[in-house]
Amino acid sequence: FMISGSVSIHDLRKILEVEIPEGEYDTLSGYLIEELGRIPGDKEKPIYLYNVIKRNNINEVVVVESQFNCLTLWSWNIPSVALFGTGTKHQYDILNKSCILHYYLAFDGDGAGDRGIKKFLDNIRKDVFVDIILVPRGKDINDLTEEEFNSLKIISDDEWRSMYE
Repeated sequence: FMISGSVSIHDLRKILEVEIPEGEYDTLSGYLIEELGRIPGDKEKPIYLYNVIKRNNINEVVVVESQFNCLTLWSWNIPSVALFGTGTKHQYDILNKSCILHYYLAFDGDGAGDRGIKKFLDNIRKDVFVDIILVPRGKDINDLTEEEFNSLKIISDDEWRSMYE
């Protein structure tokens, strides 16, 4: 899914039933700029909601591809961040310097998601735990109910590599 940066924060809160902190912004773009602390460069993507993780010193998060999936997880009280795809060098640099010690990857259940998991495993520092939540093929997080998500199988990075590489 794609969300226009001009969507109002009020509408986003109402439609997605998520809490977005109050601030000096009215739109999703304004919120993202506030979170990043500046206007991103042409090829620079922020890590969606990373600031909430950092501010609250959360060291265990679910990583997803889209902001919709991220907001869905937060609506279920599951700390998460979104990479707006499968991650850039800039995003991995940030994550590799973060306080996060345990990542759960919940990338979309498709070929791009599989490549994203491999890319994440290849780029994240090696002193952290990484587990993979097996999202059903052809699905992403916001296609699932909370109960369905909570029942998904979780495997280690080593198990995933043995299955997919």
